[in-house]
Amino acid sequence: MKIKIITLACAAILFTACTHSFRNESAMKGADSLIIHFNYGESAPDTIVEWALYKNGDLKRRMWYGGKYAGDSCKIQVIKGEKQQTIQHLAHELFIAHSCPDIIKIKSNRVSSDCGEYCVNVYSPGKAVYYNYDLGYDVEYSHELLKLIQLTAPLEYVKTIE
Repeated sequence: MKIKIITLACAAILFTACTHSFRNESAMKGADSLIIHFNYGESAPDTIVEWALYKNGDLKRRMWYGGKYAGDSCKIQVIKGEKQQTIQHLAHELFIAHSCPDIIKIKSNRVSSDCGEYCVNVYSPGKAVYYNYDLGYDVEYSHELLKLIQLTAPLEYVKTIE
């Protein structure tokens, strides 16, 4: 009788340990998707661009055209090659693995209004994490985040942070 109880206890402990380990490993696999976009503030242009990075590595750039001449239309462009690999690597290092910093330091409390906001949304099963970088602050960004901004933000806003 004691042997059966000990065997059942060992089996229960082993099952619990395996289940716990599996849960931790699946949580570390990362995000389902990552969306990078730019909030323009009050000076929004007629074309809005959003980048979508998926778990399988696909990178798509979605462009919405508005205004009275374009109507409401959306164009999706699949990005491949070196640019896709660079964006995928930087996004993973910054927002999934957290192996490098995003902000080095805030230089001052100076704030300009309506400078736009660089946004990264990370979607995982059951949760979403939002990173918003207000480009109106006087901030020193890490090399990795600056590179990601240069690759994905509209050119006129990249110049304001360099």
